[in-house]
Amino acid sequence: MLASSVPEWSTSQLFQTFVTPGQRSERWTFRGSYYIDSAGDPVAIWRREGPA
Repeated sequence: MLASSVPEWSTSQLFQTFVTPGQRSERWTFRGSYYIDSAGDPVAIWRREGPA
């Protein structure tokens, strides 16, 4: 997902953990990353790594 979609997560951190609403035992870990858009510019994203 685009990092700009989650402004409360600091892009200065490499990992963020998300607990799914209503399922406290299910945690997802996202890793900060970039992809290159069609114009050749880097775009900050959060990529899901899997359960924490």
